[in-house]
Amino acid sequence: MPPRLRDTLLIARFDLAESLRTRRALALSTLFLLTAFGLAFAYTEAVETARRAIGDERILQGVANTAYERLLLSLADGDRRVARFMAEQSPVALFLVKMATWFVPILVALTCAEGIASDLGSRAARYTLLRTSRLSFALGKLLGQALLVLVVLGASAVVFLMVAVSRTGGFDLVGAATGIVRFSPFVVSHALCFVALAALASQLVSSPAAARALALALLVAAFLLLAAPALVRWLGLPSAFGWVSELSPFSHHGLAFAPHPAMRAAGALVYLCLASLFFGMGYLRLRSRDV
Repeated sequence: MPPRLRDTLLIARFDLAESLRTRRALALSTLFLLTAFGLAFAYTEAVETARRAIGDERILQGVANTAYERLLLSLADGDRRVARFMAEQSPVALFLVKMATWFVPILVALTCAEGIASDLGSRAARYTLLRTSRLSFALGKLLGQALLVLVVLGASAVVFLMVAVSRTGGFDLVGAATGIVRFSPFVVSHALCFVALAALASQLVSSPAAARALALALLVAAFLLLAAPALVRWLGLPSAFGWVSELSPFSHHGLAFAPHPAMRAAGALVYLCLASLFFGMGYLRLRSRDV
């Protein structure tokens, strides 16, 4: 194994173990799991209520009644092709993907931003960098935090499925698990993108509190970028300037439910490219700063 790769993996393993022992990570991970449990309970209650009301078990496979169609059309931003594709998927998979895209950014900003900044502030990074390169150090920290997020996401999926199986008669566990696997590349790349955004903040400052604040500020800035096309039109600028909104991770959520597999794969690739961009921007600062 190449020394740099070995160092990166060792740092990632150590960082994951350290993160799992911190109170903040445990508290927020527990909160995420409780959210998954609450959504699973609400989902199963809605399914059972609908079944009793209409006497039709097909709702478990997502064959939509009028209310379900309206909900999917709303989630698809009015695109009927996307709504039809979503109607063919396991409702559980849809719920989990939406939960990941809604809650992962804030979870990451609050738990992952302090990793590198904490070592820089305490000067612990000096001792690590005597034995390895700055790139291996930064990549190891990034990978460790990404693994933490993926562990939480995986546990959330298991919790959701356990609640659904225990509370819903005739629940299609195989179909739900297959749906989760189908969307997992998008969810993983989406999570990695926000971990890289947190790593960007962590490489720019030397205080855990400042890193978390900066990560939250970057999240707000990414959200505000969505308004760039409207702002460009309002200012009378050439519409080409509106492309800057594509740099916002929030502008690509819809690709998760693109009917064509190639478009969903493109969505995952977009998030991996953004992750590389965010991490690279932070590393340019880390590479030249005094630690």
